Amino acid sequence: MNSYDVATYIMGFSDFAGIVSRKLYGEKIEMRTEIQGFRGDSLDIHFFVHIGAIAFPLFVSQPLSPKELMDIIRECIKVWLHLEGKPPTAINKHSNNQVEITNQGGQLIYANDVTFNIITDSKAGVAAQRFIKDALEKDLSFIRLDSKADGEIAKIEKKDADAFIPITLSEMTRQSEIQLNLLIEQASFKEKNKWRFFDGADHFHAEIIDEEFQKKIDAGDERFGKGDN
Repeated sequence: MNSYDVATYIMGFSDFAGIVSRKLYGEKIEMRTEIQGFRGDSLDIHFFVHIGAIAFPLFVSQPLSPKELMDIIRECIKVWLHLEGKPPTAINKHSNNQVEITNQGGQLIYANDVTFNIITDSKAGVAAQRFIKDALEKDLSFIRLDSKADGEIAKIEKKDADAFIPITLSEMTRQSEIQLNLLIEQASFKEKNKWRFFDGADHFHAEIIDEEFQKKIDAGDERFGKGDN
């Protein structure tokens, strides 16, 4: 393994960890990574949370709850393994911030909605592919993420490398049925204009394609007020 490859893997992990931290804590937080070292054909990664000009190890208790960040990273790995590199057959979002994800083998897994938003983020998928799939296929037998507080967060073996690829929301919607409870932030009554929604974690625009629903709006049978969902 040459230094260029190592740098590529580290940058991939840094990008992934940064996406996770920003989903949890907002744009002002940054991630600082530290590589513990190589053990034969493995790569062990320790990382630090960096806020502004102050950095602290993840094993130090802080108000931002680094443990929550660890849990989300651990859960992201589990969901990617669950999907095995294939889009889910069904996704149902529940009111308790949990998402039910069915893989193509018919198996269910429950994950936090933040986790769902991360694994459907194409940039997170590309980052995971760089530091997990590419590394395992080229050089390593396994990759381990750990912290002094929680111990081993995840261990990914070479046989699971193909699971770590981008899974975009558009790919899911073409092959899956997704049930979501959405808050209407902005409605548009012009034909083909998109509405703005909030799903509890992200803001996004979507086109209304339900013709019966559109007819009810045009006829005045459907009316909306602040806070409707």
